[in-house]
Amino acid sequence: ESLAPEELKELDVEGVEQSLKDGNMNFDDFLKQLKLFDKMAAMAEMAKKIPGMGDKINPDQFQQAGERLKSYETMMEPMTPEERANPDLFLPSAKGVKPRLQRIADESGKSLADVQGFVGEFFMMRTVMTRVANGEDMATVQKDVKKQAQQMAQGKWKPKKESDKKKLKKKAAKKSSGGGGFGSA
Repeated sequence: ESLAPEELKELDVEGVEQSLKDGNMNFDDFLKQLKLFDKMAAMAEMAKKIPGMGDKINPDQFQQAGERLKSYETMMEPMTPEERANPDLFLPSAKGVKPRLQRIADESGKSLADVQGFVGEFFMMRTVMTRVANGEDMATVQKDVKKQAQQMAQGKWKPKKESDKKKLKKKAAKKSSGGGGFGSA
């Protein structure tokens, strides 16, 4: 089962890609990414049956990732439309963040630590996806992520500020203003 053009349009792949480049991915975009991953996982399951492909796909990794993503989805369901559209409401400095996190934990059946962990991972994933979408070297990004993960474990990591998003937008605009595409030098 491949992704039909209507399904890609419904998942707004191009819109999500632009949000990534701009550094504005929100929980709605992330939910679309989860649905796309589900489709890809189903395709990987089918690809396992193709001779020579079975040993290249680890079904356990797909299952673990799928379970983790379902858990994320469970934590996003109780979010209001405003919360899903504006992840900055979950920044540690945001007004009313603690009761908001507790409400989501209560309504999703998850612990407060689970919800806080998910929100922290979301901000980290958003940063990584944005950097990669803007052409940064994956090895450099992975190195930085390791550092951020250590800081998170120590309670020292803080998500990027709004001014950092503006810098990413400028960087993306510079890259896209160079023409690009076929036939460019």
